[in-house]
Amino acid sequence: MVDTPAQFSEHVLIAMDSSDHHVLLTTPDVPALKNLRVTLDMLDLLSYPRQIRSVVVNRADSKVGLSLEQVEQVVRCPISGRVPSSRAVPISINKGTPITLDSPTHPVSNAITRFAQQRLLPAAEPAGQAQPAPRRGRRSA
Repeated sequence: MVDTPAQFSEHVLIAMDSSDHHVLLTTPDVPALKNLRVTLDMLDLLSYPRQIRSVVVNRADSKVGLSLEQVEQVVRCPISGRVPSSRAVPISINKGTPITLDSPTHPVSNAITRFAQQRLLPAAEPAGQAQPAPRRGRRSA
């Protein structure tokens, strides 16, 4: 897993080329959704397959005037995961312990775990048996 900055630098593109799946995280507010739409358009222009990406909405239960259906309409992409709001998240960040480890039954932990299990993230390969990821995107042609 690689958490990249929002800009498409050479390092980010190398990481994306090497990735089996792209998880794009957003929040239900207009500036974040506009940036996500630009990112999705750029991924299309760079020929990254749509089937290797998932959009996850963080703070999905926020009452900010946009429904999840409206979010899907704006980004023109289905929502694959929803993570609820919780004060426990910044608390866990400040403690330096991921909420999924600190509180595995918390609703945020449940949402993250459910997304990982249902959507895409393969089980780790036993040591020494990992296969290299197939090349995709702009460098595979």
